Amino acid sequence: MSRVASQRPYRQSLVRPYFFYSLTPKLSGPLIVFPSITWPRFLRRCELGFSLVRRVVKIDLMNIFALRLFVPFLASGLVASGQDVDFAREVLPVLSNKCFVCHGPDAEGGELRLDSFSGATADRGGYRAIDGEAPANSRLLERIHSTDDPMPPVDAEKQLTESEREILSRWIKQGGRYTKHWAFVVPKKAQPGSVGNPIDVFVGQKLLANKTTFAARADRATLARRVALVLTGLPPEPDQLKRFLAGDGEDAYQQLVTELLASPRFGEHQARYWLDAVRYGDTHGLHLDNKRGIYPYRDWVVRAFNRDLPLDDFIVKQLAGDLLPEPGLDDLVATG
Repeated sequence: MSRVASQRPYRQSLVRPYFFYSLTPKLSGPLIVFPSITWPRFLRRCELGFSLVRRVVKIDLMNIFALRLFVPFLASGLVASGQDVDFAREVLPVLSNKCFVCHGPDAEGGELRLDSFSGATADRGGYRAIDGEAPANSRLLERIHSTDDPMPPVDAEKQLTESEREILSRWIKQGGRYTKHWAFVVPKKAQPGSVGNPIDVFVGQKLLANKTTFAARADRATLARRVALVLTGLPPEPDQLKRFLAGDGEDAYQQLVTELLASPRFGEHQARYWLDAVRYGDTHGLHLDNKRGIYPYRDWVVRAFNRDLPLDDFIVKQLAGDLLPEPGLDDLVATG
């Protein structure tokens, strides 16, 4: 790894090859660390503050270019058409939404339970809801397609859709295996086995399943324009573009990215997403739309991005900067 690439590893990942926006570039460390804050006062603020964070994180994720393609693969283990049904991603949501109300943890007495493998495969007097040895004999498979005695019953509030029936049918025919939710499975490092960025492997498999492939590689001037627009919201300066086009390969690209990250425009552009989420405005926006002097907070957010402020500090200062030991002016501005 080059010296330039190793200086800001998280920021560099923003722009190669897909563009991920982040609340702040550093995401490591505990989210909240308060050594000397009166907790009742802080927790009262958290009631509003954490709801804001949840909303902002949701908005932040919406700005991720590759998330819609990439995350499903992480959760599903690259489930493609014709491969095994993923229980945690495809089956469990259906069972939880349509079946567990009667056949879940609250099932009474000897009622069938579908929330565990042992319950679903138990012998129920000559039949099993899911028969792993003879899937075609599974009573659940019969009932979800039955017109005389369907499951869920015809008077149930929530009915299975055709796509949900297809998912359950495929799952049962494949043995009705239960697995843990992916969040509770110890991750294993994948070996993509290709050159370039590993994300391309995941995206490429999805493209292949849809009978398409990657677009042709863009020319260098287009790449420079794309990365500049993503990081600063502006096209590259003429002299930046000239240096990039005159340079060679990856080193020239890394140098361009470093220049863009060092530009004040980087913080101005990235801060917009947070400021939009917290409903910032230089005017009230209602009635007479009068001006209000809260621009110091806007400038603080911009500086926070340009200074590469860690996420935990970024959140702490806004939730309770005035409760920190000996808060400075910046801490008070951040809190508002």
